[in-house]
Amino acid sequence: MILPVGAVWWMTQLDSTAGRVGVFLLGFVGYPKLVKDSYRGMGRLPDVSVDPRQDGLAAVAFSPDGTLVATGGADCTVRIADARTGEDTGADRSAPGGWVMAVAFTPDGRSIVTGSADGLAQRWDAATGAELATMSGHTAPLKSAAVSPDGRLVATGSIDLTVRLWDAATGEPLAVLTGHSGHVEKVLFSPDGRTLASAGFDGSVLLWDVPSRTRRATLRGHRAQVMALAYSPDGTTLAAGGLGGVVRLWDVATGTLTGSRNPGGRRRVLSLAWGRDVLAIGCASGIIKLRPAPGTPDPRFLNTGTRLVNALAFHPDGTTLAAADGNGHLHLWHNVTTTPAP
Repeated sequence: MILPVGAVWWMTQLDSTAGRVGVFLLGFVGYPKLVKDSYRGMGRLPDVSVDPRQDGLAAVAFSPDGTLVATGGADCTVRIADARTGEDTGADRSAPGGWVMAVAFTPDGRSIVTGSADGLAQRWDAATGAELATMSGHTAPLKSAAVSPDGRLVATGSIDLTVRLWDAATGEPLAVLTGHSGHVEKVLFSPDGRTLASAGFDGSVLLWDVPSRTRRATLRGHRAQVMALAYSPDGTTLAAGGLGGVVRLWDVATGTLTGSRNPGGRRRVLSLAWGRDVLAIGCASGIIKLRPAPGTPDPRFLNTGTRLVNALAFHPDGTTLAAADGNGHLHLWHNVTTTPAP
């Protein structure tokens, strides 16, 4: 007898061997519930799902006031939507330098920083679309960009193996940080702005001291490329995940490994975002696994219904989650939390 597709899918979602064996046996004898539960029917579907507006999305970010959500994609455009409904506001920004791989709002919400496949990072006026600064220096496509919490710095990571720091106001280069032996896939400032994390194809995560521009720690343990990073809201823990399928949690102060999260079935981790009390893990399958703090009910997982969750971002309230996928969809879930608002 052929194992029902629902049972196969469930087996990949469970973290325990005993659970997988049980599902296998039930599925093998044709347990009706497992036959019915096919891939697209599982998990919580989005509250809002916007049809493709771009060829393929690689980046998503909320504005600081939480009213807008921006996405970047293969059509060389940053599109801006209402954060509640997902409806396009019409305030799109053209970035003619190529596929927009990174999008970030400045803390005051007045401008947007983008990173493109031509290796350029640019800062745009969020209201008018006017170009305010261009950051030029990378010699290969730029994969990630982040703005420091005080709005003074922009960090970028590139296929050219470097991490670079820029003056956000002028676009002037400030530092070139080297140490990765593979493509730099992600850069991210800590909530206090004193630490910059970078991750890439060499399987390492590097922690940089921002004031001194020096490397503070090298976090090793990943068995494949690291594609995603996320800081806990208090900034004490850094989550890192990638093609190895395991998310590792690191103590930012000491650089020590404190735990791990498994999305199940060795799923490729493409994106991470930390909300008020859950860590969202975006997988190549289109599934977003939710890992809460220890001791709280597990809200299980979200399902985009498509594939390649390339980017995740939590709203400033920490409970609204946006996902951008490789098919060009923008998805929004509200009330992604295990506890009620204070």
